[in-house]
Amino acid sequence: MTFSLSIAASLALLFAAILISVTISTVRCNISPSPSNPRSIRYICTMLSKYRTQGVVYDTGSGWGTLACAIARKAPDMRVVGYEISLFPYLFSLLLKRILRVGNVTFMRKDFFAEDLSPADGIVCFLYTKAMARLKEKIERECRPGTLVISNTFAFPGWREREKVVVADLFRTPILVYVAGS
Repeated sequence: MTFSLSIAASLALLFAAILISVTISTVRCNISPSPSNPRSIRYICTMLSKYRTQGVVYDTGSGWGTLACAIARKAPDMRVVGYEISLFPYLFSLLLKRILRVGNVTFMRKDFFAEDLSPADGIVCFLYTKAMARLKEKIERECRPGTLVISNTFAFPGWREREKVVVADLFRTPILVYVAGS
């Protein structure tokens, strides 16, 4: 009985640590690490393929790693880099990468706003409105014209999307496709 009680206490402590860690990063970043729904992921992968994206794709705020791993599996010749600053979603991403045996995805526990995005051939994001404005400025400063940018749900202020797809899900999630410099 003592053994099962200590397992329960350990699991409760682990759950509390995860909850506290995610809450702290949510307050710090003003958004929680939320996974893209499976239908949105399919559309994003389809758009990357449709626009013949090759090379390096950055997932800015990769959360639990589901989108970055899906892109990497769908396009094994592509290099995918996911940035996430929340500890437990980052660790889960590493575990997911290992379980799925995806070799062309790298997860970095870094703030993508502090990283150089100029090598990007594609950028995917699922961020909140204020972060979208900051990311837009960063893309305009660093990325070359023609870089494909795909946003799950939120629009870039002042940019006109090249294409918009509304996912047939409960929320009618918009997937917005942009091309930098156009």
